[in-house]
Amino acid sequence: MNKTHLILGMSHVTCLKNALSKDENEYIDALLFTQNFYLDKLFERYGSNPEEKTQDPSKIFLCIDGNQHNAFSLLEHPKKYIVGNTAEDDSLSNSDRVFVPADVIADVLRQRMEPTFQLEKALHERFSGSDIAHIAPPPPLSDANHIKNHPGIFKDRLHLGVAPKLLRLSIYQIQMQLCKEQAAKLGSRFIEAPDQAIDEYGLLKSEYFNLDPTHGNIAYGRLMLDKILSGKDN
Repeated sequence: MNKTHLILGMSHVTCLKNALSKDENEYIDALLFTQNFYLDKLFERYGSNPEEKTQDPSKIFLCIDGNQHNAFSLLEHPKKYIVGNTAEDDSLSNSDRVFVPADVIADVLRQRMEPTFQLEKALHERFSGSDIAHIAPPPPLSDANHIKNHPGIFKDRLHLGVAPKLLRLSIYQIQMQLCKEQAAKLGSRFIEAPDQAIDEYGLLKSEYFNLDPTHGNIAYGRLMLDKILSGKDN
């Protein structure tokens, strides 16, 4: 028998999966999309016909493609840039970086995320009888030294240098706005990262870093689980 709750997504689901208690594992499935497990396998498990809903989860939490902002801005671009609404912003006027309007970044991210949006649409259509929420990935890490020490898949580009934290945060916030808009378009709610894990700038606190440059650890997963299972999304 399938479980009543499903957490579904990509790599950011790992910390939630690892944080599940024994009791929670009785009713929560946490599944990661991989090369060997995608829609076809998911629909084999639950059935492909949305009319057959007797075994569908009552609640689904989606955390899909949360690393676009990191791919875009974790490391410096060869031509260093800064993002804002206008080049005349006080915070930008004295910068020696190339100014890029936030709307341009949003357009690029929107195009790159279109396959994600189509996947989310397909999941909403298939699980139309379930209560579906979209989960934010963790914000960028607050400590550049941790990224340098644990570069993971970015090690071959580490020579470019870690991008400034407020630039990384700006790109994350743009992506989160796109994710919120997508969730609203699909009639779903969007669950932000838990406040306890975020510093005064909006970045992930060091006690919630995983041993890589982008993910939260089990402690972060526990905070997010507590938030989504409590029903207090905001």
